[in-house]
Parts: sequence; structure tokens; C-alpha cells
Amino acid sequence: NKYQAMFLDYFYSPGMKEKIFASAREQIQLILNGIDKPENVVAFSFLEEAPTDAFGQGQLWRDSAVYKDGELPWIVELYRTQIEEEIGHPIEYNEELKRFLAKKYTQAIREIHTFIKKESGGRLVFYWLQTNCKLEGDPDADGLGREFSFAWDDIIIPGIVDGIFGYPNSQEQWEQRDIKVAQKYDCLLFAQLSHPGFMRLSSCKETVERVNMEFEQHAGYFLYCEPGCQRG
Repeated sequence: NKYQAMFLDYFYSPGMKEKIFASAREQIQLILNGIDKPENVVAFSFLEEAPTDAFGQGQLWRDSAVYKDGELPWIVELYRTQIEEEIGHPIEYNEELKRFLAKKYTQAIREIHTFIKKESGGRLVFYWLQTNCKLEGDPDADGLGREFSFAWDDIIIPGIVDGIFGYPNSQEQWEQRDIKVAQKYDCLLFAQLSHPGFMRLSSCKETVERVNMEFEQHAGYFLYCEPGCQRG
């Protein structure tokens, strides 16, 4: 995966778990030891836009019809022997396998979040879900696409994960998905205010008003801009 570890590597590639923890420790300490006021560091997040890219690899949760005639995602095929030994029988791409993968993914994420929480001295930990991903039990909201075989209960764990990322692309998604999840699990919610117009479904004024809505779980937002934000 272009030298990027994924969650199956975490379990089945010898020494990979230790490498990931070492990298996380290095980056956390780089921040805490490299700025004048480390007390101002509020929270950490393990990667962004999970679980479709990087560590999660969204192709693993595609519809079963995508994989035919015994075909498996390449990363699953790589570790077929280990997975079949763990499951106890030959595997095919079906709901059972997707459930197994979801269980392994959430286990890895839980262990990494626990490590980050401890290594950062108990600072807040946020889970950064990609906006168009739909987890089991998610409130219905326009714009949610790809479905995954695990739920928010598997991610938002008191004492380990303190909050989630929301993307206020539209009023419906912000209120009917992001805020609802934060309120249901009584966890914090932070957001990205995108300046570039191609990253928004609303005007800049409407988006600013949206991220400034007041509710108990609101942890604030950050402004995202880039050199090409004026194009178009």
C-alpha cells in the first residue's frame, strides 16, 4: 500500500504494531517537546478521513458483488492463511468476512487510541471519520454514502475517545448526523470550516454560522485554507 501500514499489517506483519506505536510516540513528543507552551495542546487524532484511506482502506467494505469467483481484496489475500486460521475455515468475501475485518479494525483503532491517550498525558483523543461514510446506527442524513460494518459504539469509548470530527457541508448533515451523534454519545464535536468554495455545499457565510452554533458538545472548529482557494 505504497509503504503505508494498514490495520491487517498491524496484526499480521511482524513488528508493525511496534513501528506504529514508535511513530505515534515520536510525533506526539515532537509537538509536546517542540513548542513553548505544550499545555496549549488540547487533543490528538490518529490520521484523518478514516476509515476509507490509509490505515483503514475502504475497499475492504465494498459490496460483496464487487468481488466474484473467490476473489479477495489484495490485502486480505496477502494474509489469507492467518485470517483463515483465526476464523477457522476457508474465507470468501461475504458478510462474515466484513464483520471479521470490522472487528479487527476497531480493535486496532482502540489500541492505538489508548496508546495516544497515555503517551500524550491524557489529552483528548478525537476520531476523524470521513464525511461520506455511514456507520451502523448512524442517523439518516443526506450525503452519507459508503457503509461500514461497525458502529459508533465500537469507536467512541469513554476514557479513550473523547470526540469526533464533523464536516458542516450542509445544514442537514451537520444537525442530523454530526450533532446527533455527539449528543447521543455525549462526546465532543469539532469541525473544519473550509474557505475554498469547491469544498463547501453552502456559502461561506452560511458555513460560518453553522460552525458557530451553540450546543453543549461543541469543541470548536479550525479554518482550512489553501493557495488555490480562489480558483473559480
